[in-house]
Amino acid sequence: MQCTMPGMLRPALRRTWLQATSAARAIAWESITPRVRSRLAERQLLRVLRHAGERVPFYRRRLQEAGIGPRDLRSAADLRHLPVTTSQDIRNVEPRELVAEGTDTARCRIDRTSATSGSCLTVYLDPRDQAWADAVWIRSYAHMGLRPGQRRVLLESPDPLVKTEFKVPLRRLLRLPVPAIVSSVADVDDQLDALRRHAPQVLNGRMSAIVRIARRLEERALVLGGVELVVVGGEPLQVDAQELVHERMGVWPRRVYGTTEVGFVAWECARGAYHVNSDHVWCELVGDGSDGRANLVVTTLHRRAMPQLRFATGDVVQPASRPCDCGSSWPVLGELLGRETSFLRGPSGRLVSERQVAAMLARLGGSDRFRVVQRAELLDVFVHEALACSEGLRERVTAALRDLVGDGIEARMTSVAERDWWAEKQSLVIAAPPECAGKASPAPL
Repeated sequence: MQCTMPGMLRPALRRTWLQATSAARAIAWESITPRVRSRLAERQLLRVLRHAGERVPFYRRRLQEAGIGPRDLRSAADLRHLPVTTSQDIRNVEPRELVAEGTDTARCRIDRTSATSGSCLTVYLDPRDQAWADAVWIRSYAHMGLRPGQRRVLLESPDPLVKTEFKVPLRRLLRLPVPAIVSSVADVDDQLDALRRHAPQVLNGRMSAIVRIARRLEERALVLGGVELVVVGGEPLQVDAQELVHERMGVWPRRVYGTTEVGFVAWECARGAYHVNSDHVWCELVGDGSDGRANLVVTTLHRRAMPQLRFATGDVVQPASRPCDCGSSWPVLGELLGRETSFLRGPSGRLVSERQVAAMLARLGGSDRFRVVQRAELLDVFVHEALACSEGLRERVTAALRDLVGDGIEARMTSVAERDWWAEKQSLVIAAPPECAGKASPAPL
């Protein structure tokens, strides 16, 4: 499905050509059968493995250390011979070691990670990478209900290190207007006033930013009317937060999942299942499966400037037990349970997922009003000031946490003021990561 582009085109026309051909390829992937799609994805996977092994110094060295040549990789099953790459691995090398030789970085778009899990990482995407990523974005959002001409508002931080959306000719051609930007770190009442002025039909933002608006609407007994689609990402969306958004905005929020390092991995259908963009990323589940959990490892299929091979996202997945019945032919990822660091560990070794903690806290005032940090056998529970004064809250929270984690855990509670509560990227639970063992399945999701 490679397209040949005429050589004597001006830069603007060249970008348009790339956008048009990428859109055509994305649509073509949509129309083929899952079996053919899997075969084509495997062919692309082999091209990326060889490209990275030959032209990216970091991966060339890792293959040499593993005793593998780029041409030794003949099928997806050969992935098991490659070591898993962690975020710490790629942050400990010079940026030029991660970029394919011959890449003109001056023509690349630069994305940066938010640095919440360590130092900031710079990611380069050349024009072809950009064009394909944008085509996949449009196709995924169309699945969730995005239509041409809808008014869109993006809640985002003004922090320059946080990834921002890239505006391209294809979106203008499809009448997808540039979204209005509302700062998610501004006063919540100012945010709400801005949203009422813009009257969005589509609202995008991190989970915490969207839920903060919904919570203020609840406090003021208001409903944000006219919203047709709410899309959240960046943080897990808990069930009680979903219900709050639905109550105050009239629609169930849809989740998207991806990382700056590997791009747009999956989108949520109307039945609540994550569907993988299997033409864009190759996903593996790493773990022995004894407790039904696995760690997600991703290889990029369409990033030539800075490919990632077997990148450990740090996210834990409950594998899907059956295909989704929504009618989509795209494979199902499973349920995202959160980061490796979002599982509480009891004295007996019992692991408690963030989802279980959220369900317990929902009954005590709302999961968005709490943060739980585990330090060995001590649980620091931070509570929003609006809830902290509730009578008997400390005793009820402590008892509920002991029921979840087990005896031998001490809990202490701290009230946090509104102005200090909302950060750009939040986790309900932060704890020591559980061990991950096992081998990767060579089959794509």
